Amino acid sequence: MQIARWPPRSPLRRVEEANESAEAGSPPSPSYAPGRRLRQQLAQSPNPSLQEQLKQREEEILELRQVIAMKDGIIRSLGEKLGAAEVAGQVISMKDQVIRQLQAELEDIRVALEQGPRDGDLRPFTALPIAPASVYIPSPGSSVDERIADFSNRRRNLVLFTRLEEEVADLYLYGRMLVQCFEDDEEGILVQDLASRAMRCSAFPNLCGTLKLGSTQSWSGTSWQH
Repeated sequence: MQIARWPPRSPLRRVEEANESAEAGSPPSPSYAPGRRLRQQLAQSPNPSLQEQLKQREEEILELRQVIAMKDGIIRSLGEKLGAAEVAGQVISMKDQVIRQLQAELEDIRVALEQGPRDGDLRPFTALPIAPASVYIPSPGSSVDERIADFSNRRRNLVLFTRLEEEVADLYLYGRMLVQCFEDDEEGILVQDLASRAMRCSAFPNLCGTLKLGSTQSWSGTSWQH
């Protein structure tokens, strides 16, 4: 007769411990995720009110996500508008500064015009351009003009002779002054202001502004006499 041994070779465990160890040893099934399991239970539930509540909750979650997305878009748009507003403010500030500077310069110019020139010795004058390679070309058939051309081309002229097309007298413009040039047997070429007596051609450019034109001066032949 054999006697049963106690306790048995495999220790006894509670049913809860066996279930916990079995669950711990195997990975949980994805079908038992909390949210999914709840939806499956509600879908399988014969109670229509629970299904309606689940549908309503899902719609509320979707609306909430849309509101959050709209809020994020509004925040980004406000940030972009704020940056554009800052740039526009800087441009307006620079424009105002330029306007103030121009107004100050305009005021200085206005004051200067009201005060007038400070130098009381200012006198009007006439400036004529001088070409460095200008050559006086005489009119064909005029011995007077040929001698004036010879005189003008031998020197640097600040004021030029300009022959006027006159058939009777050899009239010229010396700058803006109307003069008459003519040949003389003894003196050569004489230059005469129409309001005074004649003077020598070589002396006329240098002395016409300071010398009284009562004395007669001339240029004879190819050399100018003083």
